[in-house]
Amino acid sequence: MRFGPLNQEQGHRRLNVLMSRAKSKITFVRSVKAEDFSISDNDGVELLRKLMLFLEEEHGDLDQYLGDYISLDSSNGKLTVRQPQNAFASSVALINFYGVMVSRGWGVGFLV
Repeated sequence: MRFGPLNQEQGHRRLNVLMSRAKSKITFVRSVKAEDFSISDNDGVELLRKLMLFLEEEHGDLDQYLGDYISLDSSNGKLTVRQPQNAFASSVALINFYGVMVSRGWGVGFLV
């Protein structure tokens, strides 16, 4: 399948920008299902497949989709970032993540 910029190197970053810039909601319209994808070594396509899997599950386990370094406690709406030095490419990316999440009402904690 072709996904334009998502298929390119660092394509997962474009999906991240799309998801992190929404102010109040994202409307996800699609003509394929997660099962239509094969597991890909392309980070952008694989992230899109995982997003679709999550959206298709009625009560999905969000933790498995947040990656190795970020976990969510849905009981209190707090994100915990483990090893932020490994989770983000730069300190600017970390600060931007923190600012966006806090502006959207999430609590953010860090475990170094």
